[in-house]
Amino acid sequence: MKNTIKYKVISQVAKKKTCTRRDLQKFIWVAQGFDIKNFTYRQGYYSTNILSWVRDKIIDRVDRGVYKITNHGKRFLRDPKNFYIHNRCMKAERIADTMSERFRIYYRKSIVLEEKLKRIQQITEQ
Repeated sequence: MKNTIKYKVISQVAKKKTCTRRDLQKFIWVAQGFDIKNFTYRQGYYSTNILSWVRDKIIDRVDRGVYKITNHGKRFLRDPKNFYIHNRCMKAERIADTMSERFRIYYRKSIVLEEKLKRIQQITEQ
C-alpha cells in the first residue's frame, strides 16, 4: 500500500511542510511515472483528488492554493490500512451522533405538538 500514488504524494507534502497546488500537481505527475521536465500545469482531474484528500483530513487547505499535511495525514503515512479503518469508525460515530440528534429533535417536536393538542382540546371542551 506504500507504493500508491496517494502515498507518494502525501510523503512529499510531509517533507515540504506546506506546498502550493502546483506543487501537488507536480508530485502527482512524478508519482505517476512521468518526467518532471515534461510537466505542464493543468486543472484537469487533480482537483477531485485533492478535494478528497482534504475531505479525508489528510491535507488541510491553509490558504488559497496552499496546503499542508495534518496529523491524520501523518497517521496515514505511518499505517495506511489502519488509517482507513479508523476513518470508517469515526464516520460511523458521526453518523450515529447526527441520527440520534435528529431523533431527539423530532421527539421533542412531537412532545410539544402533543402538549399543544391537549391544550387545544381543553380549550374547546370548555
